[in-house]
Amino acid sequence: MREYLVSRDERGQRLDKYLKRRLPGAPSSFIYKMLRKKNITLRGKKADGSEKVEEGDPVVLYLSDETIEKFSDRGSSSGQQKDADEDERAFRRLQPLLGQNPVLYEDEDVLIVIKPAGVLSQKSAPGDLSMNEWLRGYLGQKRKGSDLGRLDTASGFRPSVCNRLDRNTGGILLCAKSLQGSRELSAAIRGRMIRKTYRMVVHGRLTSAGTIEGDLIKDRNSNTVRAVTAGNTAKDSQTTRGIAAVNNGDQEILSGRKQSNTGDQEILSWRKQSNTGDQEILSGRAGAKTGDLSSENHDLVRRHAVTVYRPVLSGYRATLVEADLITGRSHQLRVHMASIGHPILFDPRYGNRDLDRSITRLLPAVPGNRKADGPHRNRGQLLWCREIQFPDIFDGDGSGFVILQRLSGRAFSSPEPVWWKNLCGTR
Repeated sequence: MREYLVSRDERGQRLDKYLKRRLPGAPSSFIYKMLRKKNITLRGKKADGSEKVEEGDPVVLYLSDETIEKFSDRGSSSGQQKDADEDERAFRRLQPLLGQNPVLYEDEDVLIVIKPAGVLSQKSAPGDLSMNEWLRGYLGQKRKGSDLGRLDTASGFRPSVCNRLDRNTGGILLCAKSLQGSRELSAAIRGRMIRKTYRMVVHGRLTSAGTIEGDLIKDRNSNTVRAVTAGNTAKDSQTTRGIAAVNNGDQEILSGRKQSNTGDQEILSWRKQSNTGDQEILSGRAGAKTGDLSSENHDLVRRHAVTVYRPVLSGYRATLVEADLITGRSHQLRVHMASIGHPILFDPRYGNRDLDRSITRLLPAVPGNRKADGPHRNRGQLLWCREIQFPDIFDGDGSGFVILQRLSGRAFSSPEPVWWKNLCGTR
């Protein structure tokens, strides 16, 4: 027999989820059977697993020590040490890229940090080093001298990134240090309660604000996205059949159109030619109803997306643009800006390589540009998560947030690289 007391970080979750974290090796069928037979109790009573556990609740397992140890084994000590070594290595290797003061905010549950472009938010392959490993390595260093660096290992939780940025997108990253912190941050992000503002440099001259609204279709096999745009309120571009002529001197940004079965939608996407720098529009099959693509092919996911953008600095060949993500879809800003004929500079997937070359050739003449800090080293899109704004949260507002009350109404910002503005003044 063994008794556990629910900790502060474990509160608020379902009992069956709590038990699964305590007994990660146990099949779900075993856990539910033990609940039915009253071999596992909550607050001294029979439970079915759907109950929410609260801080201090006693959970008693009337099981043998051998059974508990068998199902509690999260891996050998050598495996755990290997993970710790990997986290420490990630911290040592990535910290110079993050700089001396990358942390914008930290408490015992939440950490807000600036991610540099070129660093993964999460692993994409076993050998990768990402911000997840940096975070745990950072907390491991702090734990040696401060309780703020504690790791919530008792619940099986591992500190992790909550909002994901593409590898080559830099800016503000939200991280959870505790299970409760992860739960509240994730709920706020899912509920679109946290306002995220981005800045980017796009090709062409934009002089008016606009809204892009429509569906995005993601191919999970190729990790590419295409846009089914319902419209764009911007007045800077005029889309014609096959060409979107943009007021950027003598440059033309290739675009295209294919009418879907609904008759009023456009499917827009970018594809690189294998041997040329030209960009070609890909069109996908569109059904008459939203969701038809997903029903035909489970690898295609279709979701509605809205982007609101405004020019900050309009140049001859490029414009510094600020955008609010009303929705947060994969590659949303990159695909949306390309779909209106203003792809983000140096975007390897949705950009225009010919136009990128025309900008790159001018870089040495840009005042204040340092070659080591420019696109010569940054091989990805010029996109930056510049500001995070938390909503007003107070006790008794019905949101259920406790930890995020500390961040109520607060905003955190991280300016984009200074040299981006220089690109908008080149002729």
